[in-house]
Amino acid sequence: MIGIDNSSILKKFSETMFWFGFFFLTLAFFYNRTIVSSLITTNYFRNLLYGAAFFFVARILTSQKYTTTQIIFTIITIPIGVIVWNISQDRRLFILVLAIIACKDIAMSKIIRNNFILVLIFLLGIVSLALMHKIPNLLYYRPDGTIRRAYGINYPTDFSAYISFLYISWCLIRREKFNIIDFFIGILLALFIHIRIDANLDTYIIFLTSFCFYLFNKFSEKISFKFLKKISTFSFIISTVIILFLSYSYNINSSFFRSLNTALSNRLYLGNLSLHSYPFNIFGQFVDQLGLGGISGYYNNWSINAYFFIDSSYLRLLIMYGLSSFIIVYYIYFKLSQIFNTKNDYFLCLAIILVCIHGIVAQYLIEPSYNVLPLLLFANYDFNNEIYRKKDGLIKRILTIIK
Repeated sequence: MIGIDNSSILKKFSETMFWFGFFFLTLAFFYNRTIVSSLITTNYFRNLLYGAAFFFVARILTSQKYTTTQIIFTIITIPIGVIVWNISQDRRLFILVLAIIACKDIAMSKIIRNNFILVLIFLLGIVSLALMHKIPNLLYYRPDGTIRRAYGINYPTDFSAYISFLYISWCLIRREKFNIIDFFIGILLALFIHIRIDANLDTYIIFLTSFCFYLFNKFSEKISFKFLKKISTFSFIISTVIILFLSYSYNINSSFFRSLNTALSNRLYLGNLSLHSYPFNIFGQFVDQLGLGGISGYYNNWSINAYFFIDSSYLRLLIMYGLSSFIIVYYIYFKLSQIFNTKNDYFLCLAIILVCIHGIVAQYLIEPSYNVLPLLLFANYDFNNEIYRKKDGLIKRILTIIK
């Protein structure tokens, strides 16, 4: 008589539920960033998120036992996510913490790789539709006449941010195999963004990512990169302090602040305006924003309706989602940095630093189709860290010779 391993069947079913939820989650947030969402009146974004939530709940209910810390995290964050959703009318925090809980024991490498594959496929598909003129390819113009292309995404910087985060994911997939070809891929992507989209932030982030990953792999056996541990641990708070200080201190009469505000596309002025217009509170608030993205923003009559949009991830967390949400997201990044530090994984420490820098100016810190890092909180660390074993081996050989 052949026995049936019910625990194995349940485990496979539970993991299948997770990947269905993961697919719906990634598709929902990607769809919401495309011009298609502006053309279709049906709220597919909401329906896709409900689908993701259904599969994540099924995953959680059929998953293995959670630790005490994970249970406490769930008990605290889910109710806060629901309250913030109700007040701010934004589902991001709720669906993010639900996804994090559902990620328990899923391999980190699989989450990063599958996110990369899905987003790349979605992005190539939407760009193809835009280039074939099946959907609008919105063109934006700088005052000097520079053309910025959105390629089927709602706004040029939304598109360039996808390239940045895809490249960071690619670097995390390559890890110790990162070589000169990967380096030049980054340089070419940065040049493409600079020439075709004129998005300074993503140009600099990709340049920085390519140089850091290449130099790290090149000199990892000769130089200690332990300083990355400390920087990654405090990068979230440091980034928050930077944007709060600059936004609060913004003074139109200062030539320094005027120049910096121009370089940041008026973000300091808008940050200052938002901080004075919307006081911080515990569970956030609804903020009526009007940006340039999508069909409505593109064809808006700006002589009647004033532009107002909060770009910085940290300002959005504090103003729109509230202090409770800020603390939750800070905890997520702090714990992630601790996990990566314990594992001596400088690749993921570097990724945290890069993502936190990006969040100073841009809004994608808690958006899963861009930034996959928060989903790794309860995931299973499964990287080999071959480069560190080589480094330890080199140190042991040197000590042997000395002895």
